Amino acid sequence: MPLSLLLALVLVPNVSMHELEPHFDHEQFCIAAQDIERRANADLGRWLDEYTRHGGMTVDCKTRAVELTLYVQLPFKDIPGRWQDRVHYQWSDDYCTDPAWAASITQRWKITLTIYSIADEHFSVRADCH
Repeated sequence: MPLSLLLALVLVPNVSMHELEPHFDHEQFCIAAQDIERRANADLGRWLDEYTRHGGMTVDCKTRAVELTLYVQLPFKDIPGRWQDRVHYQWSDDYCTDPAWAASITQRWKITLTIYSIADEHFSVRADCH
């Protein structure tokens, strides 16, 4: 599997929310997340590389959930190594190192990546800040 596939799995969209105030406000976070959702979904269906397609982003403010979806044109068995662990680590690192995203996770927002394969498999990972 090319490195580009693994990179595509963890790099979309890595949008910073540094513009939020230091004091966490759920409503303000929701508005910012919905803005990111609109921008991310402008690329809905775009191929990120020869294996990976952007499946969209959803923000549910009531349940405090953000989900990014990707589709890969491979069965999971064809992705070598412990790719799920690498994706989980990178996903958590990307969101936990951004102050606004980390604050949302601390405030019980769920920031999730779900990947679907060509073999009708799915893998979900939630950003965990320790």
